[in-house]
Amino acid sequence: MNTQIRRMTLGDRVPNFLLEDTNGKRRDFYNTDLTGGPIILLLTGQHTEACLNHFADKATVFQHFGAHCYALIDPKDSALAPAAAQSGFTLLPDPGANVSNAYLEASGLSAPALFALDPNQRIVAIAGANDIDSFAEDAHAAFQRIAPQDPPRLISQQAPVLFVPDVLDDAECDRLIEVWKTGEKRKDVVNITSGQQTSRAERSEVKRRSDVVIEGDLERHLLITLMPRIAPEIERIYAFDKEWGFEKFRIGCYEAENAGFFRPHRDNASETLSHRHFALSFNLNDGYEGGYLRFPEYGINHYAPPKGGVLIFSCGLLHEVVPITVGRRYTLLTFVSTKI
Repeated sequence: MNTQIRRMTLGDRVPNFLLEDTNGKRRDFYNTDLTGGPIILLLTGQHTEACLNHFADKATVFQHFGAHCYALIDPKDSALAPAAAQSGFTLLPDPGANVSNAYLEASGLSAPALFALDPNQRIVAIAGANDIDSFAEDAHAAFQRIAPQDPPRLISQQAPVLFVPDVLDDAECDRLIEVWKTGEKRKDVVNITSGQQTSRAERSEVKRRSDVVIEGDLERHLLITLMPRIAPEIERIYAFDKEWGFEKFRIGCYEAENAGFFRPHRDNASETLSHRHFALSFNLNDGYEGGYLRFPEYGINHYAPPKGGVLIFSCGLLHEVVPITVGRRYTLLTFVSTKI
């Protein structure tokens, strides 16, 4: 039997844990005193002093990013807390290495290990024992990449949607585009409701997009990759606690050649589609113009996640895809469904 083992890696949200620091203060990793900025999480194993020395002269570098720095340590190394503070680190003794071992087993790494996290506790850099000399460099490069590029903006009106960046990496996006190019296309197909029945029909006046349905090994890969990255966001942001799964994944392409679009619609407008709760629209490329999502009930703004990111929104929202004017927009599409 072909059993695929999934490792915790880039893009995954790390598990929560509860430990006391060297002063006896309980630290809940998802609590506000551990969040609000990027995070360095070191699992030092038997190398606490070497890890702290590695970061000794870099405290101001990570303060620039507003980073929180924590090291899970063997309790016998607790006396290093004053030195750790000079490096900007809070030490979290890990009795029996229970938390550390769970992280290491999930990621396939050995200690010492680095987990650099974004403010949402998702992994943006990860490294194991063989790369200890580059831990600080790896974290710094990741924090530079995710740092806000623009000053804060005042948001006065927005559709109730959720952006999640970096869910798919560039290689996965490119692979999906190649699958679309070589796959069997379904053109301009929409749901048509008549009474209690919903059927599929080609309606180019409503939608101009060619889709390829994903099946087999690639479908299984997407399920085990995306579920742990998407599920925590949906359950946390929308307080959605029903049992659910993904509908079939489709790769769609809007082409400027025929001004691809999708007229305003809702994704669960009929009783037969009421099992759909949230729509997921992943962007697989950039370099196009038009083809953006718009939610006309909430203004005229256009919405598009970055390459590898996803836009999640309620299936009850009226939305459209405006005509694409330059290039092609490739998108991975699915729905959160309670019909499983």
